[in-house]
Amino acid sequence: MRRRIGVLLATLALAGAAWAGDAWKEKSYKDWDEKEVNKILSDSPWARPVNVTATWRSARVSALAPDTQRGGVAGQLAEAGEVGTNRNTPIADDSGAGDPEAHFVLRWGSARTTRQALARLAVLRGRSEAEAEKVLNLPVTEHQIVLYGADMTPFAKSDEKSLMEKTFLKLKKNKQKISPSRVEIRRGQDGKRISGIVFFFPMKFEVGEPVIAPDEKGVEFECRTNNVNIRQSFEPQKMVGRGGPDFQ
Repeated sequence: MRRRIGVLLATLALAGAAWAGDAWKEKSYKDWDEKEVNKILSDSPWARPVNVTATWRSARVSALAPDTQRGGVAGQLAEAGEVGTNRNTPIADDSGAGDPEAHFVLRWGSARTTRQALARLAVLRGRSEAEAEKVLNLPVTEHQIVLYGADMTPFAKSDEKSLMEKTFLKLKKNKQKISPSRVEIRRGQDGKRISGIVFFFPMKFEVGEPVIAPDEKGVEFECRTNNVNIRQSFEPQKMVGRGGPDFQ
């Protein structure tokens, strides 16, 4: 009995520690540090890592994440100086045997928590709070999901129209598939290198009902193109910020 109680207490302690680590629940975004911001932007309920076998790549690669991933309101925050991920985040680790892997991140860019993280990062890196606040408070009328990674080779020959045809959201509750309303391919300063792809989805059906209901348990994103299948799920019930549910 004592052992069971001890295990239970240890479990509760771990759960409490995990809760305490969620800066997006505990603190104002203006108090987030850069480590907390990078956590939100790269591995959180709003940012889901995706690892795939890099069949297009034969040589071993070790690279760093791109500095910016731009799109929609989040893109305007990028222009204000945000950096999407930790600059030292490894994108590929092919030091072991087997096929090389490529690492991507899918980010729910339209969520206020995500936009707050981008705004905070812009301020931490020298931009004014007024500038970041102005962009943060712009209206959001579509769900925006941003895909980025250092090696965007699989998308080099894709255009926005073909990506629209090969991408969808699938709702767990009713298995309904939602197609993007538009897609934007974002490129680096050279105008060639892809830094990110933004997928826009409607927030409401024509009848006015929300595409993602408040009680939705899961939303799966899938994009199939050339040599890669990007697939990952978001859990709306876990996408909760300091102000409540946040999966707009």
